[in-house]
Amino acid sequence: MKILFSKVIAVVMLWLCAASGISASAQSTGKCTVKGVSLTLTGNIGVDFFIEMDSQSSVTSFDLDGPQGKITVSAKDLRPVENGGNKGCYKLSYSVSAQQGSQRITLRANDDNGICALYRSDGEKRFESDKASFSVIDYIVKVKGDSRARKALKELADALDTYVKSSPQENDHAREKYENAKENYRRMLLDGSKADSIDIKDTDGQGRNYTFEYNAQQFKAEFSYRIDGKENWRIYDSYLIRSRSDMIMICDRLLTLHKIHGRDMVSYRTAEDMADEWEIHNSAYDYLPQGDMKNHAKDVDFDPDDQGKSLGDFMLEKIKGK
Repeated sequence: MKILFSKVIAVVMLWLCAASGISASAQSTGKCTVKGVSLTLTGNIGVDFFIEMDSQSSVTSFDLDGPQGKITVSAKDLRPVENGGNKGCYKLSYSVSAQQGSQRITLRANDDNGICALYRSDGEKRFESDKASFSVIDYIVKVKGDSRARKALKELADALDTYVKSSPQENDHAREKYENAKENYRRMLLDGSKADSIDIKDTDGQGRNYTFEYNAQQFKAEFSYRIDGKENWRIYDSYLIRSRSDMIMICDRLLTLHKIHGRDMVSYRTAEDMADEWEIHNSAYDYLPQGDMKNHAKDVDFDPDDQGKSLGDFMLEKIKGK
């Protein structure tokens, strides 16, 4: 789990902003590109630079300079990243404490002739003085300003911001808040959640037929009353959605539009118990042979009578023709 955590957290990417380029020097054949910068949030906080080097580059070493002093890393000791969005790049890390979050970490590359040309992610614009720098605060500002950033990631950035700026008296509480936010973010990544919210549209204006978009695909949801007057929600092609946290999120949104009574017709169904039923439908769809029963399982129906039923209960009802 710790290995997986470090891998999933390490994929949080922040691309460096573009800046005006300067002409390349003819004095050095060394050249490399900073493809991205991120933070490693496991254990000590680490500022990570991901470097791409030309096959003909004569880079011999890298210098990382920050509050812990200068570190020199030999280029021959680096190994390319094997997975994720930085596959093929070389990772250089510098650890800092939370209280050093405002201090910048500077990177430069060297060859036998001195400092090498250091370019931004597009490979065209060169860093001023061939030095790239980044800080924990830069990460926080970038996440807070990114409209695409997930809610859990923004909460993590907020908690980290509080931790970085905390006084000695507030440090323990701020660290606890940060650790909790980090754990929530880890759970979100491991769960494979795709969205923090969905926009449900009433397509006929009658409060019956709805659509919503999930993972770049449109789904249909229908609310109705059965002959006996009990409420029912149906999501068509629900077997395509597999994240439990997203099932809960979608059901919660549906319940804000129309509640469904529980089996006792006094209480109301919750998003969590609706997600339980949804997962049962998905399991049935996966294991049933082609035919009418499998086709029925691809859509999930929520009504009072189905609350708390197991897969065996549903299968027995189908066998009996109910």
